[in-house]
Amino acid sequence: MTNTLDLFKLEDKVAIVTGGAAGIGIDICQALADFGAKIVVVGRGKHGSVDDIAKKILKNHNTEAIGVKCDVGDKSSVESMVKQAIDKFGKVDILINNAGITWGTPSEKMALDDWEKVIRTNLTGSFLCSQAVAQDMIARKQGGVILNTSSIWSIRGANWGAVGYASSKAGLNGMTRQLAVEWAKHKIRVNAILLSFFPSAMSNFFIDNFKRIIKRSTPLGRIGCPDDFKGLVIALVSDAGAFVTGQTLVIDGGTSIAMSVG
Repeated sequence: MTNTLDLFKLEDKVAIVTGGAAGIGIDICQALADFGAKIVVVGRGKHGSVDDIAKKILKNHNTEAIGVKCDVGDKSSVESMVKQAIDKFGKVDILINNAGITWGTPSEKMALDDWEKVIRTNLTGSFLCSQAVAQDMIARKQGGVILNTSSIWSIRGANWGAVGYASSKAGLNGMTRQLAVEWAKHKIRVNAILLSFFPSAMSNFFIDNFKRIIKRSTPLGRIGCPDDFKGLVIALVSDAGAFVTGQTLVIDGGTSIAMSVG
């Protein structure tokens, strides 16, 4: 019987983290590195240097890391990124589709270009990365894990202009289930985490301006922090989650199950 602690180990695993140079992505990179995974930090360089994050991982963890610039919505850029990961480490075992953007505009006023930008990054980008990584996983016949970062706004409506974001994340949930069913025969597991408000470049405006309202609408009464999702990420991408696939796990302090009155 396997020692329970060993189920969470990620030594010799190679993980790609898109959106890895900002906010939640940095926390996920560090969590994976804590458990011994080799990290490919992926980003556009808009919010932070992928090389800087990779250097910090190299300095603070007993593992390897590289930074790769990539536009996840561009097929050739994604293919190049995955090739760089495989050229460096020989394989990819874990993909975290974390890159995401939003565009706050009332739905009746949202320009088509803005809608398409959000869908391109959040949904198309996640598909392109999943497809490119799965091709390698299938060829190696060793399986793998894909974890998508979704949002509770994929299952709830928001009273601000978030139609592109909410739609892209709802699509991501559907894609999670579809890929899980299709690729199960290749021993590829696909899951998603649905987050509420956690500190990040995307969420900080709302946290800074509506903290009291957010806390009041959250049964656990506080804003989420990295420790609230890091352990669950490790559980889902490690052997601890070996029998879990096609699931959308909500991490929101109970927000999505509560109905506020007054």
